[in-house]
Amino acid sequence: MILMWIVSSIPGNNNPLPFPGFDKIVHIIEYSIFGLLFLRYLYPQFQKYAHNKVLILYFVFSFVWAASDELHQYFVPLRSMDVVDLFADMFGVVLALFVFKKICRKSL
Repeated sequence: MILMWIVSSIPGNNNPLPFPGFDKIVHIIEYSIFGLLFLRYLYPQFQKYAHNKVLILYFVFSFVWAASDELHQYFVPLRSMDVVDLFADMFGVVLALFVFKKICRKSL
């Protein structure tokens, strides 16, 4: 999360993207990695508590983190807050859940 914050603090530039939508792919990959790491952290909690409560925690915390990251970018020069980026972030979080479920079938 510290690395995500540092990268989102770097002022933007006006260089063109390699192709349209490239930044959304980066958001999906970034938040998929974040989601997998966060789920790995939460994994022991799936044994102790109701799975639904842990998944709600996962989604709420991930959304709050992604939204705060987008808000943070509003204040960084040449960066902007974008709701489509937030959707890409949450898509990455959901993708991570599906991958994690495939890896850990017995507990989820």
